Amino acid sequence: MSDAGKPPTGLTQKQQLEKRLRERQEFSSVSIGTSGARGQVLRDAEWEARSKPMRDPATDPLNTPLYHFQVHEMFEHDVPNMRTPSAVTQVTKTVLSDIPTSRKVKPLVKQDTQGAAGSTALAGTGSALQATGGAGYADPEEMVMSAIQMAVSRRPKGERAVQVAPDDVEEISQLHSAEDVVAFFSKTGNSSAVKFVYLNRAAQGLQFRPYDLKVVMRGRQDPEHFCISASGCVHVKPGHPSEVVSLAEWMRECTLFNVLTRIHFFKYYLVGKSFTQWRRNVRFRIYCQTRKRLCKSFFLSKQTFAPTLHELHKCAFDLNTVALVHYPETAEQYQHDRFKEEQATLCRQPAESDFRTAMDRMENKLLKLCESVTQRANVPDLTTHESLEQYLLANATVSGRDKGKGGKRMKSMVDAQTEQRERMRMLKRAMVEHSMLDSFIRLVDYVAAENLFKNALCAVDKFYRVLSPAQEEKKIQFQITISFQGEEDLVFVPSERDILDTYSGVMDDMIQLVGQVTRLVYIRDVKIHFSNPPKTFSVGNAIRNDYRYMAMKRETCKLISTDFAAAFEVAKTYESYRKWFIFVDVEWKEVEARWEAAIDGDELTPEEFEKYMYDPKLASKSDHKDPTQAKPMGIIKQALGELEKLFNKAQGILLLQTSSVRTLLQGKLQDILAKVHRKLQEVAKKRTAEVVAEIHAKTRKLNERPQHLKEFAQFVQNLNEIRDESRHIHERCDDIAKLYEIAETNGVRVEPEERSKRDILLGNPSVATLPLRDQFMECIANAADFKIMNIKYQSSMLDSHIDICNDELFATMSVLDSGDYVSAQSDAEEVLSQLQGVNDSIQTIQQKVNMYTEYQMLFDTSPSEWTNLTAIKETYRKRYEVWSTFDKFNFVQHQYEHDELKDIDEDKLKEQIEEFFKKAMKLHKEIGDEVSEMLLEVVSKDRKDLPTMIDLCTKDMQIEHWEEIFKGMGRPYGPEKEFTYSSLRAYKVFDHKDLVAEVSGKAKGQAGVRRIIQEVKEIWDQTELPTKSHRDSKDTFILGDLTEILELLEEHQLMVQTQQASRYATGEDVSAKNIRRVVDEWDKNLAMVSDVLDEWVTLQKAWMYLEFIFSSDDIKKQLENESKMFSQVDKNFKDLMYKARTKRCCIPVCCEAGTLEMLKDDNRVLDEVQKKLEQYLETKRAAFPRFYFLSNDELLEILSDVRNPHKVQPHLNKCFDSIKKIVFNNEEASEVSAMQDPQGEEVKFSDIVETKGNVEVWLGKIEVMMKESLLMHMGQCYQGYFNWPRGEWFFQFPAQCILCVDMIIWTFEVEEAVGKLAEDENSVEKYLESYNAQIKSTVEIVKLDLDKLKRQIVNTLIVMDVHNRDMVKHLITEGVTSVKDFAWSMQLRYYWINQNVNIRHCEAGMAYGYEYLGNQMRLVITPLTDRAYLTCTSALAMNLGAAPQGPAGTGKTESVKDLGKGLARQVVVFNCSDGIKVKTMSQFFAGLAQAGAWACFDEFNRIELEVLSVVAMQMLTITTNLAQKNETCDFEGNVIKLNRDFGVFITMNPGYAGRTELPKN
Repeated sequence: MSDAGKPPTGLTQKQQLEKRLRERQEFSSVSIGTSGARGQVLRDAEWEARSKPMRDPATDPLNTPLYHFQVHEMFEHDVPNMRTPSAVTQVTKTVLSDIPTSRKVKPLVKQDTQGAAGSTALAGTGSALQATGGAGYADPEEMVMSAIQMAVSRRPKGERAVQVAPDDVEEISQLHSAEDVVAFFSKTGNSSAVKFVYLNRAAQGLQFRPYDLKVVMRGRQDPEHFCISASGCVHVKPGHPSEVVSLAEWMRECTLFNVLTRIHFFKYYLVGKSFTQWRRNVRFRIYCQTRKRLCKSFFLSKQTFAPTLHELHKCAFDLNTVALVHYPETAEQYQHDRFKEEQATLCRQPAESDFRTAMDRMENKLLKLCESVTQRANVPDLTTHESLEQYLLANATVSGRDKGKGGKRMKSMVDAQTEQRERMRMLKRAMVEHSMLDSFIRLVDYVAAENLFKNALCAVDKFYRVLSPAQEEKKIQFQITISFQGEEDLVFVPSERDILDTYSGVMDDMIQLVGQVTRLVYIRDVKIHFSNPPKTFSVGNAIRNDYRYMAMKRETCKLISTDFAAAFEVAKTYESYRKWFIFVDVEWKEVEARWEAAIDGDELTPEEFEKYMYDPKLASKSDHKDPTQAKPMGIIKQALGELEKLFNKAQGILLLQTSSVRTLLQGKLQDILAKVHRKLQEVAKKRTAEVVAEIHAKTRKLNERPQHLKEFAQFVQNLNEIRDESRHIHERCDDIAKLYEIAETNGVRVEPEERSKRDILLGNPSVATLPLRDQFMECIANAADFKIMNIKYQSSMLDSHIDICNDELFATMSVLDSGDYVSAQSDAEEVLSQLQGVNDSIQTIQQKVNMYTEYQMLFDTSPSEWTNLTAIKETYRKRYEVWSTFDKFNFVQHQYEHDELKDIDEDKLKEQIEEFFKKAMKLHKEIGDEVSEMLLEVVSKDRKDLPTMIDLCTKDMQIEHWEEIFKGMGRPYGPEKEFTYSSLRAYKVFDHKDLVAEVSGKAKGQAGVRRIIQEVKEIWDQTELPTKSHRDSKDTFILGDLTEILELLEEHQLMVQTQQASRYATGEDVSAKNIRRVVDEWDKNLAMVSDVLDEWVTLQKAWMYLEFIFSSDDIKKQLENESKMFSQVDKNFKDLMYKARTKRCCIPVCCEAGTLEMLKDDNRVLDEVQKKLEQYLETKRAAFPRFYFLSNDELLEILSDVRNPHKVQPHLNKCFDSIKKIVFNNEEASEVSAMQDPQGEEVKFSDIVETKGNVEVWLGKIEVMMKESLLMHMGQCYQGYFNWPRGEWFFQFPAQCILCVDMIIWTFEVEEAVGKLAEDENSVEKYLESYNAQIKSTVEIVKLDLDKLKRQIVNTLIVMDVHNRDMVKHLITEGVTSVKDFAWSMQLRYYWINQNVNIRHCEAGMAYGYEYLGNQMRLVITPLTDRAYLTCTSALAMNLGAAPQGPAGTGKTESVKDLGKGLARQVVVFNCSDGIKVKTMSQFFAGLAQAGAWACFDEFNRIELEVLSVVAMQMLTITTNLAQKNETCDFEGNVIKLNRDFGVFITMNPGYAGRTELPKN
């Protein structure tokens, strides 16, 4: 055996063959190389190159071969240029001659044994094979090929063949297939005892495998068999000549056949052919079954139904030809309203008639058929076969008897039976057809509905095509008018919405018309054929919901919108006409209103008329106009000219109507022009008349010639005014001239009478008379001459009148400075009366002074100063003020002196006296005479008594106060009805001012106390206790917000206590004692309200907390005694709340006897209940320590309904690290089979957990099952790593197991690489290179289309692998040579030992916690994180805690949490604050110690110092017992179990506000 046939070292031949067969799967296609080129080819093609023999054509028989490939060139390869695909190549040279490769039938010929390996030799010569190879060449086919080459090689000369007796049974029994036989002969040649082997065809099934042979013993071969020897292969087939082929040729053909069968066409040819034939058979069977069913139920195959159905189809077609929309024969423009009306009159009514006619025809034909079928099937109720036969026989007998009477022969019995069978068949047929009537009617109804449906769709489609842009001639166009609405956008009338509504209305009317057609199934004579009322669809709804209808309607609406958009663009060209619409509708109305408001028309200037109506064409015809000075055209004339250019325009289906707008606008402009003409005539006529009348009136004044002073002064005044106004009159005359000129220029007719008045005023060249306005100017000049002639005389007369007036002023002054006016004894009222006469004289003199001063100004002389008049006015003012003040004070003084004190307003009294005093002082300083001095003296006296007067008139004075005053004066008190100041003056009360002040102050103070107490009473009488429904209950109430009441209570208690200490409530007099009694009563009431509300609020809080708890039947059963205690308190509380709800008022409810004591008792009972409840919860927490991480409310919510396991779901995330919910197997939630994390990853349990018994029991089982299941999945994941490709392994197991096993494998591989450093110094670098390639392959997976969970696990793996890679680099940098080096031992290392995960970190060894972590992201680990990990794990190994320190946001807490994830521990983060109590920390530590969880106390130094000291002792107690390896410990008076996984970490932010220094312990 050559080296090529030996397997490699360390592998058996079977293992080597299996390995090479796996490698061959990589080469599934043939690559054929051309001459002169090298290519990679299939090993089978190389077999051909190596085993192809050299044949002699002369020796090959001409018989047709059994396996012959017609296309030889497809398999002629460039053998010398082929390269073997195996890893260790063998260079082979093959010398080939151009001999055909086709196989020939050749008889076996005895050959010379010299140089041969057997008794027979292969035909053909010239084949020389020379091969060199290595021991690594192990392809099985190449091994066989090498064996064949050895077999055909010549034996050295002189060597003789050994002849032995054939003993081949044992060797043949080891051969099974043709390949085994060929390999055997290739290896042994003829030297073996086996000279030939018989083979039969192997079982092939549906596949064609002619080369698959199996070895059989001699005598068991089939008639057709094969015989293989060292010389070749013989195919024996009865009735055919034997076929002989060499082993090499046979193997070549076998290889080529295998190559061909790998081609898709040949590989699946038989399967495809079988499937095609099967599919044809199935389709034919279905066709036959369908045809059979149609023959039974197809109406067109029924002779009874087919003719009627054809006629009904014709009638139904008429429904499809009814016109649903009317189209004019020629193009027509519609108003949208007229279009809709025309469709209703010209289309809808005829269509209704046509539909009715067609449906009547269908109804008649259908009823006729139904009647015929019903009549044939109308037989008596024959429920048995015998009655049916008697019925048929009777009909046959009657029929035969009738024929016998006609002389014909009676039917024979055979004919009668034949006829009876025929009748039976016809009756059965009739009954079957009768049973099909309902289906037939429904079919006809559907046919009619379908034609209606099609007609409607066609109508919608035709309407769209009629409106479409493809139609050059639009048969339908809608008229729209442009409307300019102010300065806004153009508006079409009708609008786009109106046209769309019209279109939608026509379509809706059409659908309504179609939908109203009576359905055949609802006809009364037809409905009797239905056993149940038939269900039909609505044709109208079907059309509305049809996508074709909706699409065509949408396209039509789009077409209309498009045309409107285009029309809008066209209409923009009319934008220049907007100003005329604005002018007509807006501007002119404002102008017209202003013109109407102008009463005399003076505001209307000639230019304004010219602005609106000037026409250059008319102006050019005037002889007196200069064409070079032409003015712009007037607005109205311009508008009328531009409107002539406005024409209609068509845009698609729209016709822009502008003629009506133009006509309307032109009419409005003509009306405006007429109004302007009329207004021009009115203004010109009115102004002419006014000016003429004014000139005549002024001329009459100027023609006067006065002689007296007064009349002359009036004449001079008139002259001056007329002279000033003459310019304005001339301007008005010019305006009148312009108005008449505008009128003549624009063709406005002027009446002859008006023309004559204009000529009189303005003049006329044809008349020699002087115009009126020129006459007016002459009159002004004559009047001025008269003034000049008489002005000197009139001035002298004026001076004499002024002297007389001065004498009158001197006499009046003398009167004011003497007599009663300056005497203090005079009567004020009489003096004021005399002063009124003096004032009248002064006013008369003043009028004369004003007149004479005006005359002086008219005569152009200097006015007199009149100093005497000013002095007398000032003297009169002083005399009047002092006497009027005196009179007012006397009146006010008499009033308050004699008014009753109860009616006097002390503020008003004080204000009046102070005001009189200020005025008296001012007058005395200003005048200083006897009268002012007397006034000041009287007012000052009352002002001195003012404080006493105010004390006496206070409203707070009571009888006892008056008694005290009179007692102090030593006078007996004789009570009167009411006191007055005058009566008190008689008692000389004003002589005891201090006494009055003291008693009045006391009265005021006591009254103040009464008012405060009364105010408090009134407020509390209106104060109600706020109540509200408890949890939307109608019968149960609780107190509402008491904030306002408590604030009010605190304020009023302070007020009442203040009044208690007041001196007005502590006196010994009667009034003080009465006040003291009231104040003490209210202080007691408010104190009672405060105590009751405090107890009430406390009770309500406890009741609300416990009411929910004891509403659960489960809690009642477990806490029976406490439930009874709570029931009594519950009754008391509800009764009290009912009182508060009904009475409302706070004081009566709170101050009722026994209320406070009842509240105190109830609070004591509830405190006891809460203590019992705490003890009960403590037992539950002790049974399941993770309950310590829940609040009492959360735990009670779980315990309140233990029969509902779903209640646990919301709280699982606090009991477990990452379990969001558990998966139940059934609706009863009695079995738990899996757990889920917040991301949705589901992990199956290794066994079912039953939710039976107490919740703490089965939750404990879930905790145990969680760890057992994770351990099971961990083991499976570890085994799966070696059985799955890494890219697929990621997604086969829980994410937590993937991450842990990945770390286990990494730890193993790194230590393996480090261990090989002694043999290979680059082993770690090589491992780093392979690990980098592994990371890159993982990154490629991220680029795939992954779901959320898969992407999460791959991302987390990449984060961890990158850190692991950095650690390997660190090992290389540090030069690690052993796994005991610190650089490696400082890493967190994972090991799979004894089917469990163990973790080592330096000298610390920790077990994996198996807390379910879910599919979470991991922290990016930095060198600082590694050092923090090392510190924490070292502390845990010594049963201590760790305290990472650093600024906020540096990752202290997150590092602890990530370390917990790495060790699979539950980490509870606790945010500390200064409100943390010792009890809270004690409960938390008890839970941690028993559950074996980690706690991270964030910002630990925010806890108060006193609490920190106790916490330190609690921590010391637990760690000491853990160090002593105790299983239990006495903690805070309770014995608790210890879990060695306990761990505590604290994080602090040093130097921050609100932080405390840790105590020394």
